[in-house]
Amino acid sequence: MRARRSEPGRSAVVDAYEPAEPVHGFPTLVRDTPPFEAFRDPRAQRVLDASQFPELVWRVPWLVAPMRASEDLFFDIVSQIHMPAWAHGRVALTGDAAHTTSFLSGQGSSVALVGAYVLAGELASHADHAEASAAYERRMRRFAERNQALATGGGTIVRGRLGTGRRDLAGQRGGPP
Repeated sequence: MRARRSEPGRSAVVDAYEPAEPVHGFPTLVRDTPPFEAFRDPRAQRVLDASQFPELVWRVPWLVAPMRASEDLFFDIVSQIHMPAWAHGRVALTGDAAHTTSFLSGQGSSVALVGAYVLAGELASHADHAEASAAYERRMRRFAERNQALATGGGTIVRGRLGTGRRDLAGQRGGPP
């Protein structure tokens, strides 16, 4: 079972697949600046997460209470790479090195495979590596940027109410987020 509660800038996901297995919670929030002060302090991580969900709504208290006592809390920043160019000289980047999508979008491997395929095709059809690299970027840039936008413009965490509602509705129907 996967259950999700979302609002602009924050979400909480609870995964429970088998009755005898542990329940996994995934509270997530959007911040303009990373909370670097919390990285070396597990107590600060718990306080930060709990402070983002102060209301007693849905299953969030059920998720936050055990998090405070958990010995295996995972806390990290979800980030993306936005490169101004993907090639220089005879070196061309693809996948996460060129355009990290964020695991929140669920598209990392797909975009990386498409990028590698497009780059190989352009290298095969252009005698000059610089022309191949430029063609690769022209074909891939919009596709990669649209997939990067899934993490904040309609993926797991969104800033706007409309995207959150659409995503949650899809999850209730059993469709993709």
